[in-house]
Amino acid sequence: MSRSVPVLMAALALCGAAQSAWCGPFSRVTTVRAVVPAADLDLRRDADVDMLLKRIEQTANRLCEGPPAVGVLALQISRDRHVCRTKAVAATIAQIDAPRVRARYAELHKPRPFRLAGR
Repeated sequence: MSRSVPVLMAALALCGAAQSAWCGPFSRVTTVRAVVPAADLDLRRDADVDMLLKRIEQTANRLCEGPPAVGVLALQISRDRHVCRTKAVAATIAQIDAPRVRARYAELHKPRPFRLAGR
């Protein structure tokens, strides 16, 4: 395993990763690169796999956040940031050459059955 995991993440800038209609002619997505340290991890161990996933998610959160979303567009901005984080983490996991990391990520993010209360 290399000493770090290069992470390509799309960060929000001005409008958002979703390129929403409200962005109009000012839409712009900025792509940034971050490095997640992994030299201290042994990806044969479950605890270290979980730690790497946590670091990747924290990095995505940091890169996709912006100023507090307020006003009329707050909900859309919040959604765009969620999309940014989700896509960044998924893209990062896909590029890592570590089957245990990909398997653990898939396990944690598998679809869950939807049930209505009382049924």
